Amino acid sequence: MIIVGIDIAKNKHDVIIIDSNGNTLTKSFRISNSHCVLGNISTTKSRPLI
Repeated sequence: MIIVGIDIAKNKHDVIIIDSNGNTLTKSFRISNSHCVLGNISTTKSRPLI
């Protein structure tokens, strides 16, 4: 299982992706608060991580 943690804020969101064993699959990254960016997370991060 893949888990996406998102820390939501007014202007930006911090994101990290981990597996069910707690292994970090990406470094944390920041995204802006827009529908365009949020809609592209799955396509941006669907390729192999790390």
